[in-house]
Amino acid sequence: MRRVALRVLVWIVIAVLAIAIPVPKGIWYFGPRSQWLIAVEWSGLTVGSSTSTTSFGWLPLIAIKVFLLALPVWLVYRMRGRKVGGDAAAG
Repeated sequence: MRRVALRVLVWIVIAVLAIAIPVPKGIWYFGPRSQWLIAVEWSGLTVGSSTSTTSFGWLPLIAIKVFLLALPVWLVYRMRGRKVGGDAAAG
């Protein structure tokens, strides 16, 4: 029960941080002659060519932030699990 409560608490903290941490805003151009752009503005994430763009809103940005915040937690969990498992197998 404590493990479940700890996981729920960690996910709540990650979700709060993902919403609270500000997103860098700006327009970035890539490719020859600035052919492609990625923009983060008030409307959210916009991706596409310089002449035809698609707006995805804020959901992908929040999902990326959740992933980036959860990755170190997952890595620590995996390393801790391997160490505990290795100690138990060693005797």
